[in-house]
Amino acid sequence: MFGSPVTPLAVRTDSVVETLAGDEQLNPRDYGLESTFKNGDPRSQPRWINIWDQDDLIAWPVEPLIRSNGSGEKTVEDVYVDVSDWTTKVHQKYWQSDKVHEELAKRW
Repeated sequence: MFGSPVTPLAVRTDSVVETLAGDEQLNPRDYGLESTFKNGDPRSQPRWINIWDQDDLIAWPVEPLIRSNGSGEKTVEDVYVDVSDWTTKVHQKYWQSDKVHEELAKRW
C-alpha cells in the first residue's frame, strides 16, 4: 500500500488511545493490514510501507504502534525520506522524490 498516512486513522478513537496508553500495540487486522501470504512470497513483505518526512505535519512513524503478525514478520515498515524542509510543500514532494521511487522499487 502507498497513499494517505495510516497514522491519523490509527489514533481516532478512545479505545485506540487506551490501547496505546496501556503499552499495547494495535491489531493490524483492525486496519486491513494483516498479511495472509505465506513466507517466501514476495507479497509477504510488510503490508504498509509508511514513507514519511519529519517536516510533513500529517506523517510520522507508525511501525511501533502496529504489532507484527504471529510469525514475527512486520506488518508496517517505516521508511524515512527527506523530500523537503518546507512544511507547506513537503506533502506534495513525495511523488517527485528519487529516494521515494528507489524505496518503492526495492519492494516491488
